[in-house]
Amino acid sequence: MNIGRFLSGAYYKGEKNYLKNQLKYEVGKTAILFAISLALFAAGYLTTHTKKNLLTVVAVLGLLPACKSFVVTVMYVINKGCSEEIQKICEKFEDRVCILYDMIFTSSEKTYKSQVCAVGADTVCALCTDEKTDEKNFETHVTDRLKADGITNVKVKVFKDMDRFEKRLNELSQLERDTDKENRIADVLKAVCL
Repeated sequence: MNIGRFLSGAYYKGEKNYLKNQLKYEVGKTAILFAISLALFAAGYLTTHTKKNLLTVVAVLGLLPACKSFVVTVMYVINKGCSEEIQKICEKFEDRVCILYDMIFTSSEKTYKSQVCAVGADTVCALCTDEKTDEKNFETHVTDRLKADGITNVKVKVFKDMDRFEKRLNELSQLERDTDKENRIADVLKAVCL
């Protein structure tokens, strides 16, 4: 168990089974934050025999990060990660293309769920098996986030069909790599996702 992961799972974003693994840490963190607030309230009440004390105020303020953590935990619960079948297909390309798993992008209007994102040769390809997803809005959102971080001339394509996505991965794996740019793009994608 990695204690640092309770504070931030950012380093682990994009790894296989990220959502499932991070959920365990988020549940633990949320429980600890609520327990601290409850303990502070109980200590204040037991020492003063009234709710009107400074520890009650601190306990109520402590509920703010606890509730924020609870919302994040709910997001991890409702989103399913990448299937084993998709992971096995993508593993074949990991040595030639930057592959990121379990990417959940949030914008002010919508949440976009991508089982896999591939970064290579000035291209970002995302596999999104949710039929309700608007590909154009998803592509625009990712493009805008990359531009906001100073990364331009990147093509973003969202696929709903695994066969077409695999074909594109194969094409990307044949192209010349620019690992510095791929890493910068991957870092931005990790920063803007859950």
